[in-house]
Amino acid sequence: MLKKLLVGLISCMLVAPTVWAATTPLAVVAKDGKKGCIDTQGKVVVPLAYKNVALNTPVTGDLVVVQQGSKYGVYNRAGQELVKPVLEKMAPLGENIFGGKEGKTWDFYDSQGKKLFGGYEEVGTFVDGLAPVKQGGLWGFADKTGKMVANYQYKEVHNFSEGRAAVKRGSYWGYIDTTGKEIGLANMRKAGDFSQGLAVVDGSWLMNTAGKRIKKLRDYSYVGSFGPNGLAPVGVRYRSASMLDYLSIGWGWDGWGWGIDGPGGWGGWGWGVGGTFGGHHHHDDWGWGGFIAMSPGMLMHRNLKRGYINKDGREVVSTAYDYVGEFVGDLALVRSEGRWGMVNSLGETVIPYVYDKLTPFSDGMAAFEFDNKWGYIDEANDLAITNRFTMATPFSQGLAAVMEQGKGGIIDKTGKFVFPPLAKYEEIGPLQAGLAPFKNSNKWGYVNAQGTIAIPAQYEEAGAFQK
Repeated sequence: MLKKLLVGLISCMLVAPTVWAATTPLAVVAKDGKKGCIDTQGKVVVPLAYKNVALNTPVTGDLVVVQQGSKYGVYNRAGQELVKPVLEKMAPLGENIFGGKEGKTWDFYDSQGKKLFGGYEEVGTFVDGLAPVKQGGLWGFADKTGKMVANYQYKEVHNFSEGRAAVKRGSYWGYIDTTGKEIGLANMRKAGDFSQGLAVVDGSWLMNTAGKRIKKLRDYSYVGSFGPNGLAPVGVRYRSASMLDYLSIGWGWDGWGWGIDGPGGWGGWGWGVGGTFGGHHHHDDWGWGGFIAMSPGMLMHRNLKRGYINKDGREVVSTAYDYVGEFVGDLALVRSEGRWGMVNSLGETVIPYVYDKLTPFSDGMAAFEFDNKWGYIDEANDLAITNRFTMATPFSQGLAAVMEQGKGGIIDKTGKFVFPPLAKYEEIGPLQAGLAPFKNSNKWGYVNAQGTIAIPAQYEEAGAFQK
């Protein structure tokens, strides 16, 4: 059954730390209980032979990761097997290098699957040419040749961020630079990652790169990283909780419909990163190969009311709201007293809180639900398309897939169907790379924007195409 479209981000790629080059679009499909990848011509690129397949995630980057039993392997997007399914865990791809655990130790691999160096107890991710590595219970940092830039001496460490990495020796934290030199004050009980020139230390202080504490914050339960708009997400605990309070910031197509990216990550696909990213984390938690969550950098604790602070520590978006989402452009979704709207980076209400459900703007349009029907508003909050659909996906290149009276079809920005809605499209997903998944008689295929079936319905599951 098609999962109900709820409020969320268009893609959790918005919070991914890796930028991926444009590549041939692929989609994850399942047949006879096994998953693989196809291209837009329906050609099998990654064999339909695996328990799970993940692509375009913060962990995999431009690679395709497959799961066979409890082990993981790696393909490139041309369908070449780079690493056989022998890895027990994976560390996120960074600077075209990823970590893989086989047996008791971790090794590093390049993006062609070549084993570089390793034998470590634990590893982190390459940033600024360096990655955390652990031996003998202590952490150090290695460069891309395996040479140690900072020897094994730290109890805990963070990845590098803006040329600095937080390190813990004994009971106190400090920072090192990319030469391994210790900088800043090494007397902090807590130390966060630098973003936009600031880090949160000792839980409540903003510190600049010179080591000066410039502002004491209120007692937040969570403080994230500052984004390009100069704002950082924050959260405060509260007693009551609802379903949405258990969701990470990030949503995505899960192969069956638009689903919640909560603790299972990506709805039905359920791929995730082991451990909590963002805020204050250390690498003992890392290791890909579990069904936990999938919004690195934006994952918050449960039961939090969320808002944003600016670089002066002032709360720009109040934590009094029931929910505040990630900024998409200059707008973030907000829920107040059960109704949804949007605020800008100044904390001003741009879209009033009048909608039962609401999605971020995409291609100048936002889908909304009111009285159990979906429609679209434009960026001026004017009604662009009357709410008459039972399901609606985001617009892309002037088109969106919708369901109306049990029939699936594709509309333009005037709400006019590009082709008549058809009963054979019992369910339909977002149009990406010119194709939308559809369901007919319990099988999934793909239809193009003109209404022509491009790939016949033959799969048990079918995800949207991704570049």
